[in-house]
Amino acid sequence: MCGKIPTYIIGTGGLGRGLLEIIKLKVNHEANWEIAGFIDDNESLIGKEINGIKVLGHTKVLKDVSRFSNVIIAVASPFAKQEIYHSIKENHNLFFPNLVHPNVFMSETLNIGIGNIISANVVFSANVNVGSFNLIHFNSTIGHDVKIGDFNSVYPGCNISGYATLNNSIVIGTNTAILPNVTLEKNVIVGAGAVVTKDIKANSKVVGVPAKKLGGNL
Repeated sequence: MCGKIPTYIIGTGGLGRGLLEIIKLKVNHEANWEIAGFIDDNESLIGKEINGIKVLGHTKVLKDVSRFSNVIIAVASPFAKQEIYHSIKENHNLFFPNLVHPNVFMSETLNIGIGNIISANVVFSANVNVGSFNLIHFNSTIGHDVKIGDFNSVYPGCNISGYATLNNSIVIGTNTAILPNVTLEKNVIVGAGAVVTKDIKANSKVVGVPAKKLGGNL
């Protein structure tokens, strides 16, 4: 493939602006990447520059991209991220690379999908399996034999212990601890600072030490 690969960042919020710095590192060290611009559905932002990068248009403009391009979905909400991905995935010119900060420790036994965002100082132990389109944020640790599905958000400072399983569309609040062998089913929200000591059923919200379910489903 000739020329540089355009890289679009979906989302101009704090996550998108933070990821811009990682992408600049890649642009400086990988000659085949270039920043094409931000994409955002906020009409008032289109045409403006944010941190020196122009907002090119709505997400729908990516449906018509005719050149092989990278897309980084810089959106933390699992459900919003899924909606964005499904709206543009039929354009086979779009590729969703993993965006990994240089300070991340990745075991050689890590198995990882596409579209993941791994922030600075995350540590993966042995034989971890990570699906696609997950956000694993600053200073989190992922224990051995952990299984993480798709479209999950793990916020800063989380500790996920060995043999734990995260299904899909889960949000893990800042400074949460998940103990060994625990399974979180889909669509779970874990409040910040919680300690999860047992399995959590789908569509639940849990908080506290130890984590307990709040009333009702999500």
